[in-house]
Amino acid sequence: MTKLKKYVKIIFSKIFWGQLKHLIVLFITDNVWGIINLGAQGKSCIIRPTVIFGHPENVHLGNEVEIQRYAYLIAGRESKIIIGDHTGIGPFTFLTSANHGFKRGKLYKYQNSVEQDLVIGKDVYIGGHAIILPGVTIGDGAVIGANAVVTKDIPENAIAVGIPAQVVSYRK
Repeated sequence: MTKLKKYVKIIFSKIFWGQLKHLIVLFITDNVWGIINLGAQGKSCIIRPTVIFGHPENVHLGNEVEIQRYAYLIAGRESKIIIGDHTGIGPFTFLTSANHGFKRGKLYKYQNSVEQDLVIGKDVYIGGHAIILPGVTIGDGAVIGANAVVTKDIPENAIAVGIPAQVVSYRK
């Protein structure tokens, strides 16, 4: 009976309803609205309901791209994220084509963004929790390991892992 009282207390709390409202608004504005407003979306893409888009008009997906849960694709106002056909993006990944400025003497939040296109080739797999930073090009057939932080270009068919990501072998 104490569990039931606990759940009743939660359901009737202001916090529960506030968080639920916030969750619904985020889902509609960052996921549904983002998918509707993608710069391009190829055929047969799978985008999970918890994927978040920033500046979706600058996100371009090829055919049969699959984006797993809780991934963030944050394009800049002036830069693009371009993803090739048959590419898979694992859960909890973070892809961005924009970054904060961080010059000395000025608060970062008042600095202009530093933006560069992020290009991911065809038949690429990006493991869960990976981070891909602005200006990176990942070649066709590459594999990015889980938790990798990609700060520079990765060649075709390379397997890259680590922080920062380093090529450790090639697909055979």
